[in-house]
Amino acid sequence: MHRIYFANLILDPTTRKLSNSDGDGVPLRPLPYQVLNLLIEKQGVHVTREALFETCWDGSVVTDQALTNVISGLRKKLAQLNAQGVQIKTVSKIGYLLEVDADVKPIKQKVEIPELQTLEIDDVESQVKAASKQEAESRDKAFSLIPIMMTAFLLIAIVSVLYFRPFVPHPDFLDDSDYQHFSVSETEFYFYDQNHDELDLSALAKSLNDEVFPVCPAIVYLRVSESAYQEGAHILRAFAFAKNSNKNVNYIKFSLDIDTLKETVLESMSRADAICR
Repeated sequence: MHRIYFANLILDPTTRKLSNSDGDGVPLRPLPYQVLNLLIEKQGVHVTREALFETCWDGSVVTDQALTNVISGLRKKLAQLNAQGVQIKTVSKIGYLLEVDADVKPIKQKVEIPELQTLEIDDVESQVKAASKQEAESRDKAFSLIPIMMTAFLLIAIVSVLYFRPFVPHPDFLDDSDYQHFSVSETEFYFYDQNHDELDLSALAKSLNDEVFPVCPAIVYLRVSESAYQEGAHILRAFAFAKNSNKNVNYIKFSLDIDTLKETVLESMSRADAICR
């Protein structure tokens, strides 16, 4: 669709933009654009309200005020663009007339078309080869960076684990302040029991030393508590952690007889063979 030039104004049907020769422009909504376009087509001849309603409103029943508002908006656009020799006149009881001063010649802008560059076949082939080479180099560079990025990521992950490991919260039963401590061979024992104050841990440690006690570099937490299922009965829980690795084992003894605590500890250590190696 071609641009419409009248006086010092230009109407672009493609974008519905009305502009002046200075480059200033305003967009038009579909309805005002249709009204202005019809007035331009009938330039110098009045256009009845009926014709405007039929063409621009597709025959819909609308009030005169709707058309009046559109015309008023168009007049404001013309004033905004400093239109020279262009005005929309009201023809009493008939319609509207677009009047363009014949002395004001339409100013058509020169459209410059950039000069097209002609490429020889050899030039095209060389450009294609250069582009392909550049693409291959970029792809190879990206692939070469992948191992470096993966290595850096692994190093960051390892450093993060080592750095934050001391801050990882430990279970409540690992609080040494709640336990009584004694050692047998290379095993450190931490004992907790609030029900048997008469228990002599020194005698227990000596008794265990007199036995064939396994060489086990480990830390063992022993907890004695009342059974929730059997009145008067006690339970022994053992949590063993290797000193030289991340291995650990758990052991539980129901219906514990406190008089056979030594035998129970020996039994629990016999099952902790996995962390003693």
